[in-house]
Amino acid sequence: MPTLTYKLVLSQDEILYSWHRIKEQNMAWAYAYMRAQDDLTDEEVLRIYDNRLLLPFGFYVDNQLAGFAEVSGYNLQSRAIKVSPCLWREYFHLGKELFIGGSLFCLDNLDGACCVGKTPVVNRHMINLLDSIGYQRIGYILEACWYERKQKFVDCVVSVATRQSLSKARNRLQGDS
Repeated sequence: MPTLTYKLVLSQDEILYSWHRIKEQNMAWAYAYMRAQDDLTDEEVLRIYDNRLLLPFGFYVDNQLAGFAEVSGYNLQSRAIKVSPCLWREYFHLGKELFIGGSLFCLDNLDGACCVGKTPVVNRHMINLLDSIGYQRIGYILEACWYERKQKFVDCVVSVATRQSLSKARNRLQGDS
């Protein structure tokens, strides 16, 4: 098994590398509704993370950047953390392990109580992945997520994971290997 590690607040070079990989692999449409704009300059991309309302987060496999996420929602009034992940295609096979580990890392390092997902219902692959790694569906919100491919708002699934549900999923996954 490769070594999986995680890091909050990436360097500017890692942020730009991530943005270019997302565009290269044609994944901007699925990645954090706002970033579907392929025409952002490097300066505009970096400005997005200057305010610290969105923390850039990296998934690493054997010390190689394997994916990127935006982390938001943590503040003095909430311990619910939203993680919006994107893995490079060559690391999809490690998606469950990386997303469980990344979610736990964020909970531990940001003193979170839970991770919250808001996923367009049309993104069945991500919904199924979240179901399999300890996220539990708690509801649906009509027309709450922008879906770039359709150029409209679509319904979304709201899901939540706790340390306990993520740890249970990790144990189940490790038992399968």
